[in-house]
Amino acid sequence: KKVEMFGTQILTLVSTCRQELPQGSDRHSDSMQEEGDIDSAVSLSDATKEPRGGIDKTQLKEDLRQYRMQQSEPMKKPAYTIFTNAALDNIYASLPTTEDALLDVK
Repeated sequence: KKVEMFGTQILTLVSTCRQELPQGSDRHSDSMQEEGDIDSAVSLSDATKEPRGGIDKTQLKEDLRQYRMQQSEPMKKPAYTIFTNAALDNIYASLPTTEDALLDVK
């Protein structure tokens, strides 16, 4: 059920990061860069964005945290009920591209 509720936005964040990776780069590298806008459904403050040339993979992790907070606040639930820190770390590490791959994230 959570994948139905949050999966599309999470995959949008991840796919934006993946699309901006230089060819042949190690996807687990912390030096990964992303440019462009994140899906409008996930509005992030301009203060978290780097200049043109992108945001690094560390920024993806922060974007996932912000998204989790944005979703949990209206429900008046703790952020970890959206997805745990371990799930956040595993999304960050595996960069899933499909809902099935996202479901495999533990």
